[in-house]
Amino acid sequence: MRVFGPLGRAVLPQTPRRLFAIAAGTGIAGILSVFEEAILRGDLTSAGATLVFGVRTEADAFALERLSEWAHLAQERVAIAVALSEGHAAAAARYPTLTFASGLVLDVARARLEQDHHEGACFFVAGPPPVVDGALAMLTDHFGVPRNDVRFDRFQ
Repeated sequence: MRVFGPLGRAVLPQTPRRLFAIAAGTGIAGILSVFEEAILRGDLTSAGATLVFGVRTEADAFALERLSEWAHLAQERVAIAVALSEGHAAAAARYPTLTFASGLVLDVARARLEQDHHEGACFFVAGPPPVVDGALAMLTDHFGVPRNDVRFDRFQ
């Protein structure tokens, strides 16, 4: 039997920095782990974070309760957007601390990056290859993020 583990450095930096995460579908699982560690260290309340979580429909969005709780606990320091590529968000009323947007996760992330302060942030990207590759290109080419400030996990 051969075992092959994940590769990469999807871990928090040693010193607290603002986090900006882009997750598509099940890619949110790794991002949840990173955010949990940031909460335990106090990074989210001190440095802040933005998370854009993309799914096809609202029915595909999981962990909304946990994400909503984090946004509530960190108050204004954490912004979480759920991007729906199809349909609309009936859950918006149940999760007032989350923002729901229509569109592809990369389009919603780009809009957030254009309006949010992201200089000096540590970026996390997780999801299927087209999303991860598109996010890496957007971050490095369009927004000038240094490659060593981006951690990613590409799923097949």
